[in-house]
Amino acid sequence: MDKIGLIAGSSRFPINVAIAARKRGVSVYAVALKEETHPELEAAVDKICWISIGELGKAVDFLKENHIKRAVMAGKVRLSHIYSKSVKPDGYLKNLLTKAVDKRGDTLLMAVANFLDKIGVRLLDCALFLKDDIVKKGALTKIRPTKEQLADIEFAKPIVKAVAQLRIGQTIVVKDKAVLAVEAMEGTDEAIRRGSCIAGEGAVIVKMSSPKHDMRFDIPLIGPSTIKTMIQVNAKTLALEAGRTLLIDKEELIKLADAADICVVGI
Repeated sequence: MDKIGLIAGSSRFPINVAIAARKRGVSVYAVALKEETHPELEAAVDKICWISIGELGKAVDFLKENHIKRAVMAGKVRLSHIYSKSVKPDGYLKNLLTKAVDKRGDTLLMAVANFLDKIGVRLLDCALFLKDDIVKKGALTKIRPTKEQLADIEFAKPIVKAVAQLRIGQTIVVKDKAVLAVEAMEGTDEAIRRGSCIAGEGAVIVKMSSPKHDMRFDIPLIGPSTIKTMIQVNAKTLALEAGRTLLIDKEELIKLADAADICVVGI
């Protein structure tokens, strides 16, 4: 392919996608959200269209004008925006929200994917250009999980899978085989803070996706910010689903974890 659309949310994920795509000779045309996307993305793409959340029609015009037939969605968009009075949905978005069966994250993302398909834009796997950053099985850090931490991880796995399958969240916080927090709309880092308020030090965080998770969007992500949150609350173990979780700025993440004696392990 010679060019691709990039629908960009928050974090460095869309920036890393753009850099990796251009290294392969693929031109990148980005739709960036003023409320979410890092300004640094502008220097990493060939062309960019800044829109406010709610301006779906403006994004459609940009994609059509530049003859974009394939796109990736990268970066989180906070669902809480749909409840914000500052967001003014245009006709396209109002129609999409009205037809959505519920307001869960994957429901709305699937609605966007189907809408894009109708206008001739096919969504691709969001990790298409970042396969080397997918979590592999085993310890990723110098620190390995203890026997007690492994027991907590095994305890948590079926629970987090069930939560993910219910499309509530992808992360739970546990300690001593007790669930302290379940991620919902607030995101991973806030769930870690909540759970650690109860755990004190040494919480175990487990992140996994639903077996039916659509990897074209909302792939489970972990970046340096999550490690920084763990350092702040003295959480010590992060277990991630191998083959289905993407590390953002992997080298920085592992360096931070090693310096803080945090164990990061693929399961």
